[in-house]
Amino acid sequence: SCGDNEISSLDVAHLSLLERLSVANCSSLSKLNLGNHPQLRHLDLYGALVRSLDLSKLPLLEELSCAYGQLAALDLSHSKNLRVLSCAKNPFAGLDVSHCPLLEELSCGDLQIKALDLSHNPKLVTLRLGHNNLSQLDLSAQKSLKTLHLFYNNISSLDLSAQTQLEELLCNDNNLSSIILPSGAPLRQVDIYDNQIKE
Repeated sequence: SCGDNEISSLDVAHLSLLERLSVANCSSLSKLNLGNHPQLRHLDLYGALVRSLDLSKLPLLEELSCAYGQLAALDLSHSKNLRVLSCAKNPFAGLDVSHCPLLEELSCGDLQIKALDLSHNPKLVTLRLGHNNLSQLDLSAQKSLKTLHLFYNNISSLDLSAQTQLEELLCNDNNLSSIILPSGAPLRQVDIYDNQIKE
């Protein structure tokens, strides 16, 4: 861990046994050479200024935090073991999580995402997509979902009938005119204000 430092460049390519790397809150870090890390499972770049990230040589990566960063793109095509992804508030506007079948937690608010395919992510339990440009979202594969944040999007209809484990639903400030809530779900919080729902 080397967070909260003024480091601008970091080379960890020679640390082949590395399992965890945190450079969170290194707001000056703009260059990171990861290299080949077959054992790395946790990578935390929260708040770093790194513009590109090569995850292709991190086959066991399970948790990635790169929120509030400067990433121009995020290629997850080699991240089949990823369980937790936090990538909110980055400049890129598209996200492909189809290569991450084990994903349980996804936080990607403030990315201006227009579409997101979650059909390959049936294990999702937590989904935070607030402040994007989504107009529709198919959640039929996410039967274990407990937390769903969709506030400040452009969604007009939402079918949550398959989400019988849902505990928290925040979908205020959309264009919702139709919403189907799950029957018997243990919902503790439901925010649906500032929508187009008439009944």
